Amino acid sequence: MGAYWGLLFGWLSRRFEREADLVAADMVGDAEVFAQALERIARINGRPLERPGWRHFSIARRTRFLRQAAIDSALRDRALAQVVLIRRVLLAGTMVAVAAAGLACVLL
Repeated sequence: MGAYWGLLFGWLSRRFEREADLVAADMVGDAEVFAQALERIARINGRPLERPGWRHFSIARRTRFLRQAAIDSALRDRALAQVVLIRRVLLAGTMVAVAAAGLACVLL
């Protein structure tokens, strides 16, 4: 459980945050406008743009990615495909765990 929270959860959180940034930029209609909004929010809150968090990339890294993804659609597609794969793996793992628990209950 410690390894999950210490390593995997932060990694997963950053990947889903990247997906959320891409979707939000699409909803705004302009990745640059959304990137500037993220930077402004960081400044208003007194957060250094380069400071990452345990569950978050730094604002600077997030905005660099958004700007690159706006230019390179393959980068955007890879990031979104990675999240789809993560969801499928999590779903499969959950199904296996539930099936194993059900089988254990039947056998015991």
